[in-house]
Amino acid sequence: MSRLKFFEARDAELGDTAPESLLGHDGVMHYEIERICNTRTHKKVRELWVERQGYDQSQNGWVSRESLMQDIPALVWAFE
Repeated sequence: MSRLKFFEARDAELGDTAPESLLGHDGVMHYEIERICNTRTHKKVRELWVERQGYDQSQNGWVSRESLMQDIPALVWAFE
C-alpha cells in the first residue's frame, strides 16, 4: 500500500489532458493517427502499430489493418 499515489488534478495552465476523439459516421469513436510504426499477424489477423495524434505513448496500440483501410487507406499504403 505504500506505493499507491493519490490522484492529483492536472494544472489548468498545461491544457487539456488529451485531444477530443472524432465520432465517425458509424457511431464509433475514431482518433487521428499520427503514424504507423510496425506490423504483425496476431491470431491470423494482420495488425498495425499506430501512434495517435496528440496522445502519449501509453495510448499507442495495435489496430487491425482492415479497419485502418476503411479510414486511412493512403497512410496504410504509404507505410507498406
